[in-house]
Amino acid sequence: MAIPPSIGKPGLATLVRTTQEQGKMMGKIAEGVKSGAINSKEARKLLEGQQKLSASVESALADGEISADEELGLLAQSQDNHKNIKAAYDNTTQDTFASESVNAPGQVRQIGAIAEGIRQGTIDPKEAQKLLEGQIALLKARAESTTPEDLAFMDMSEELQGLEIELAKLINLNAG
Repeated sequence: MAIPPSIGKPGLATLVRTTQEQGKMMGKIAEGVKSGAINSKEARKLLEGQQKLSASVESALADGEISADEELGLLAQSQDNHKNIKAAYDNTTQDTFASESVNAPGQVRQIGAIAEGIRQGTIDPKEAQKLLEGQIALLKARAESTTPEDLAFMDMSEELQGLEIELAKLINLNAG
């Protein structure tokens, strides 16, 4: 279910703003992974925070009304995620080999595609949770990959994740 327009409904403006901000934060995570400012362990934690935010948005949408408590919770969670991203950029654990990683560019593009889909409304909160779960799993698996077979499996998994992102965007584009 795509985020409804905020016309005339209290709380929905906050919901739309939260999803727009989430898209921007995801883009910032992708930029940080690409530049090496955010290492894979940090990226995993940041994406988990984004996944929780998507779950909160989905929960807030469940009854079609956004209560004041839900609105405050979404704002607080979004601010926490902003702080965590800023902290990851400001730390000294730069991943100097990030741009040389064979697999990082593909995952950076995928995180960016999810971010863009969230911003445009072609990826809804429920889909974002699932897609972020896949990205988190890729980060975990990449950290544990040691053999050529593991790397080949990672390539196939990454391709599958990319197809799932495109499918999610197309489904909502056709439904809207």
